[in-house]
Amino acid sequence: MSLIQLKGFFKRNVKLRVRNKLQLVFEIYQQIIILSVLIIYNYAFVSEKLPSEKYNPESLRDSLLSKNLFIYPDNSQTRLLGNYLQFEIFSLKLKFFNDTKQMKEFYLNFNEKSVSYIETFGLEFTRFPTEYKIYHKYDEILFAGNKINYFADSRDCRNGTFTYSICAGNKIVYNGLAYLQYKLDASIKKFINPKLSYPKIKIQNMPKNSFVKEQTIFDGIKAYYFTLLYVYSLTTFVINIVAEKEKKIKELMKMMGLKDSIFWFSWISTYFLQFTALNLIISVL
Repeated sequence: MSLIQLKGFFKRNVKLRVRNKLQLVFEIYQQIIILSVLIIYNYAFVSEKLPSEKYNPESLRDSLLSKNLFIYPDNSQTRLLGNYLQFEIFSLKLKFFNDTKQMKEFYLNFNEKSVSYIETFGLEFTRFPTEYKIYHKYDEILFAGNKINYFADSRDCRNGTFTYSICAGNKIVYNGLAYLQYKLDASIKKFINPKLSYPKIKIQNMPKNSFVKEQTIFDGIKAYYFTLLYVYSLTTFVINIVAEKEKKIKELMKMMGLKDSIFWFSWISTYFLQFTALNLIISVL
């Protein structure tokens, strides 16, 4: 019985919509215009989509920049280790200190005055030769507060971009720090036992998912026009319901034994089908 009532009301609503030609024509005209603008924006201002990326293993390699390494403490053992290290890294220049405070002050002053094509690191042994600290010049890209950034999300460190080698996730590899530590560990191994060989290490970046760049002002305009697409239809929806109420249709419904819920659901169904068809068109476009 309810389905029969709903079908009857639905046909009646469609006839009322068709009968009010001015309202219906203006509604369709407005949707065509706004939809046309959306189509133009959609094809004229396309958001850049970056594909997913996978990376192959690659050997650790030195950067092309010259390097300075300040070492504490200064004794025969650290100097011998320094010789091993210089044999591994030809562009490395060493300076030894007997006082950590003096080394840190010299390190900070040197970094402030040094030119950009020289990489400077500090090396402090707390227990020679197995425990040490490596000092790196503070970099806003590389550090977050006092912690180093080892990872980057899918928006950063994209292969083929200008910032690929200097982003937070890759900088310690491409500025020579990772290579320096690798060769330092190899030299320590050689210092402990010259007969032992140090394994060759390869690095591999984790894969990145596809990514759509952040919204531009044109994406905001699209959202604005998308909202306008439904404003007038929702307005006519309310107007039609109010008009029905003013005509006291509900009282007649009660006299005829019809349910109020069918009345409301019939109008909702009428506009729901209209919005569904419109959304399908937008989805295809």
